Amino acid sequence: MANIYGVDIGTSNFKMCCKDKEDILNEKNIIAIANKKDLLAFGDEAYEMYEKAPENIEVSFPVKFGVIADIENMQTLLLSFFNKINGDKKAPGNTDFYIAVPTDVTEVEKRAFYEPVFAREMAIGVVLCILSVIPIVIAGTMNAADYICAFCVGFLLLIIAVGVNRIIRVSMIKGSYDILLQEGEFSRKENRLKKKADVFTNAYWCLATAIYLGWSFWSERWDFTWILWVVAGVLYAALLGIVKVFVKKEE
Repeated sequence: MANIYGVDIGTSNFKMCCKDKEDILNEKNIIAIANKKDLLAFGDEAYEMYEKAPENIEVSFPVKFGVIADIENMQTLLLSFFNKINGDKKAPGNTDFYIAVPTDVTEVEKRAFYEPVFAREMAIGVVLCILSVIPIVIAGTMNAADYICAFCVGFLLLIIAVGVNRIIRVSMIKGSYDILLQEGEFSRKENRLKKKADVFTNAYWCLATAIYLGWSFWSERWDFTWILWVVAGVLYAALLGIVKVFVKKEE
């Protein structure tokens, strides 16, 4: 049978209870770390040291304004409170946790929780893509057999696929938050800028197409007039940048 625990991670107090125990642990959500690495005290004991500890002891609240600001110390606190409620004995069998979550969490708060996840997953994805070439490089330097090189190529593609999958997945979720909160390239200012730039884009490419067709029909040099698209592409990037500068100045 699973051991069931209820957890409420509050800004001020940390509460934990167990289905098989009558007592409810309710202590200050605070931790004291000595020499930046050693757990000295937690809960009410650490609270008694708050603003009284020497310089080598850091007493801090892992949760600030309802958001977990220090995930590492929060994990240490959770494990410490879990051991305390069990009397420092390992709970037998499986363990299920039910964590209290506010029902009125805003999209801004959700994004604040997601930012560390996004940074971590992006870093992992980039590192996987960079490290993916190692097997094929090793195989090449060792003059390995063809079947080993083929296996290394397959392994390279697999690692890249995993890395790209992590990057795309977290980017899509972050993009959703940006759209909902109208931030980044989806902010109201950027949307207004995009609408005005779209007018220029539509007019520019319609004009470029008209010039291309007119020039081509008049000269009958279809084998040469294609170069207009190369020139138009380069000019477009430059002109669009200039248009955006003027639009921003007007706003």
